[in-house]
Order: sequence, then C-alpha cells, then structure tokens
Amino acid sequence: MWDRVKGSKGFYIALSIIFAIVCWFYVDVTVEPDIYVKVRNIPVTYEGLTELENKGLMIEEGQNATVTLKLSGQRSVISQLSRSNITVSVDAAAQITGPGEQSLEYAVSFPNTVVGSSVKIKSRSVTTIDVSVVQASTKSVSVKGEFTGSVSEGYMEGGFELEHRLINVSGDKSVVDRIDHAVVTMDKTELTSDWQGTLPVTLVDKAGREVKDERLDLSHDEISVTLVVRRIKKLPLTVTIQDGGGATADDVNYTIDPETIMVSGSEKALDALDEWNLGTVDLAKVITTEKIAFELDLPEGVSCESGEKTVSVSVKLPKLTTIKRKTSNFELLNVPKTKTATLQNHSLEVRIRGAEKVLDLLVSSDISVQVDLSELDDNSYGTYTVPAKVVLRGFTEIGAVGTYEVPVYVS
Repeated sequence: MWDRVKGSKGFYIALSIIFAIVCWFYVDVTVEPDIYVKVRNIPVTYEGLTELENKGLMIEEGQNATVTLKLSGQRSVISQLSRSNITVSVDAAAQITGPGEQSLEYAVSFPNTVVGSSVKIKSRSVTTIDVSVVQASTKSVSVKGEFTGSVSEGYMEGGFELEHRLINVSGDKSVVDRIDHAVVTMDKTELTSDWQGTLPVTLVDKAGREVKDERLDLSHDEISVTLVVRRIKKLPLTVTIQDGGGATADDVNYTIDPETIMVSGSEKALDALDEWNLGTVDLAKVITTEKIAFELDLPEGVSCESGEKTVSVSVKLPKLTTIKRKTSNFELLNVPKTKTATLQNHSLEVRIRGAEKVLDLLVSSDISVQVDLSELDDNSYGTYTVPAKVVLRGFTEIGAVGTYEVPVYVS
C-alpha cells in the first residue's frame, strides 16, 4: 500500500507543498527580508523652548508640524515602530537666533529597543521644518468683572470678588501689546443672592474689543468669582434734640437734608434698620440758627448707595430771645491743694436765652461762672485756659448759650 502511495501523483504534490512551506518559513525566519511601512503624521517636538523664551523669541507658526516617514527594515524590527514611539525633534535654541521665517533641520530617533541602523528612512514628507519666529512678551494684566444680567427688584449688584485680580499673558509681542485688561462676564438674571462660579477669561484692548489669539498663553484662562448681590432700602434719617440753653425740643424747628438715603446690605442687616439716628443736637450750643454737619457713620455691613458722606441738619429757634450780659461772679472749683489760682480776666460776657418776659427779670447778680480746675494737679504751673460753666441762680426757664473758657494763672 505504501508503495502505491509513493507512486501516486498526489503524494508528490503534497510533498512539494510541505517543502515549499518549510522553505518559506526558513527564509522568513532565518533570512527575514526587508519590508516597507509608511508612518504618517509624526508630531514634531521642539527642544530648548525655554532658552528661546529667554532670548525674547517664540515660534508663532509651525509648532504643530508633523512629518511622515517611509521606513524599511526587517519585519521583527518594523513591527515595533509606530507614530507614538518615533521621535522627530528640533533643537530650536541652537538653530533660531532671531525673528523671521526659518527652515529648521530635525532629527529622527527610534525607541531603545530598536537599533537605529536596522531601520532605513527611505523617504520623508519634508526635509526641514518651516517655522515663523516672532518676538515674545509677557504682560501682567488686571481682571475686571462685568455683569450683563439682572437682579430682582429691591436688590442691587454689589461688585465682584475675584480669585485672581491679575493674570500673566505670554505670546507674540505685537499681540500682547494690544491687550489692555481681562474680563470675566456674568449674565445670570433675576438674582436675589450672591452668585458663585467659574467664568472664562476674555482679553480686551483699550476700546473693549476682544483680543483673540489661540497661541497666547494665560496663567489662568478661567477664574472663580463671586458676584455680590445686596438688598437695597430707603432709610429715614433722624436726630436727637437735647434740651439746653433755655430751649427745649418744643422750641425748635429743624430740617434734615436729605431726609432719607438709599442703603444696601444683607437681608439681616437691613431688617434691623427702620431709621438711622445721626446723633444729638445740643440746644445749649445753638444760638438762634445753626447748620450742623453729621458724618454718615452707618453700621458695619451697610453702605450708602445714594452718595452722601455727610448730612446737614438746620436748626432754628424762632420763639426765643437771646441777650448778652456781663458778670464778674466767678467761683474757682477743684483747685490743687498746693496751688494758688488767679483769674486773668475779671469779667465775662455771656449769652442768655429764653422767653423775653423771663429775661426781663434777670439781673447780673443772678449770673455766676464756675471755673473747674479738676484737670490740673500739683505739678501744674503757669497760665491755662480752662472750661467754664454759666449758672443762673433761681431760674429754670432760661439758660446760657454756647461754650465758655477763661484763662487762669496757677502758681
């Protein structure tokens, strides 16, 4: 039977096929002929960019260049290569010396697992890398918030709180020089409370036009912001009238200008305010007509939005009469025990105010001046100007107007 198989035509055909496979395997594994492959769009990497920046230069166009290579080599070698492990590099710092259009040489390297001599570069899509080099610049610009939305009635925008007030912008000097500042814009509507979020940064020139260039490098291209929303309220103003100088609140006509102000603050702060008292008007210091300026000292967390810093209070006393009288009745009080005090003036003219019919009853002996030396001590020596108080004995419906001081010599 074996002789019949060996003598058949099919046996020799099968034997030929097996022999061909063995030969092919031997050639493929042992001899391993070269194969060809095209690796497309290998990105170009640039070395020495920091050194280039130190020279005040940067690559404006060409940084995203790619190279396509046609390679040949043994299958076992070529199969290890791909776009991700082939490096095309340009030594930018060594080749670039100034701005302008330039063609740069590049080097091709393969992974460490591949012997470079075992790979042949048969062709390249480009022989040099064309780039455009410009002068580089870095600039620090301020960041401003812009609110293009709206708040609900009874509220107002209170400004932006920004994570960064300054950012650095680097790039082509001709573009960087056009930048005036950066803007973050918030457009939410009908707000009744603070808004927090992250907003993109837009660069603008002095006219507010956007400066857009994808090649610009920003230290922060978006910023965390808080838009403060404050409640607003119309607040009436008042004063306290302190009786004095023979006048009471019933004798006074006064006006406050303005009568109300517009304030802003938190819900809690404004709910606690129904009016705001400016302070006290001491009638003993008002002669007949007085205009008093009060500083607008609002509580912490409340701001005046209508612009006032001071408020004027006009005070008039139309029903009362003021007269002048001289007195020589002085009383020295609290003289230091080891000292002697002597008045430098022996009379003082004072103003007395009240109803005319009561003033007609006043005589000089009813008026005395108390000079208080309690601010002096045993070390005091020389002439001092000290406060004096006018006392009207036997009268309660009239009073002295103004403040008084007298010179006293202490020895």
